[in-house]
Amino acid sequence: MKTPSAFRLPIYPALALTFFLTFAPAARAQWLTQSFQLKGGWNAVYLHVDASYGALSELVGADTNNPIEEIWMWQPASSAAQFASTPQDPIDSGTDWSRWDRALSPSSALQRLIGNAACLVKVNINTNAYTWNLVGKPVPPRYEWTTTGLNFLGFPTHAITTPNFESFLTPAPNDFYQNAEIHQYPGGELGAENPAKVTDLTATLVRRGQAFWIRNGTEFNSYFSPFE
Repeated sequence: MKTPSAFRLPIYPALALTFFLTFAPAARAQWLTQSFQLKGGWNAVYLHVDASYGALSELVGADTNNPIEEIWMWQPASSAAQFASTPQDPIDSGTDWSRWDRALSPSSALQRLIGNAACLVKVNINTNAYTWNLVGKPVPPRYEWTTTGLNFLGFPTHAITTPNFESFLTPAPNDFYQNAEIHQYPGGELGAENPAKVTDLTATLVRRGQAFWIRNGTEFNSYFSPFE
């Protein structure tokens, strides 16, 4: 289905320059390593690279030192009509999740990782910290917002000068800035505090590579970053 133009990120001069500076060197090299800082338990990541060249059994499963046990990719249908008010737990039956399990690697429904996708990553609970380096081809940011419920996505922020949600959302439409509901995964087992609702926009960073659940009621939103 052709993407409606209203959902496409406008290309303004500043955005074009940013894309050039960000992706031109990577385009020449063709490959980019995206690093994720993971904790034991459940983590939410957003892929800015396409790693579909290799199966997860090779990229993750073949490394016995890699503590990742499961990867759940969020793949909602663009025409989905269901309304969600809370983040959806990763379950196999009747959901928009696609799962890779280390124990079931060859027969898992999820086999390859694509760019511009949000994932829940389950790490061995006894792991204090782990850096997952994923090699792939960089992709320009793209996302289709839905007003039927929660969106699970990440943002193309700078990896070093990372903004907080207060500054990041300031240029957004006023309704979105004031009413957006945001949840994040701090790590650990799933429960009342994981995912946790973001209550302080100034204390929460919009980290590149981190995925968030975001809902804006029934209002349409096309804001993706403050380039406009």
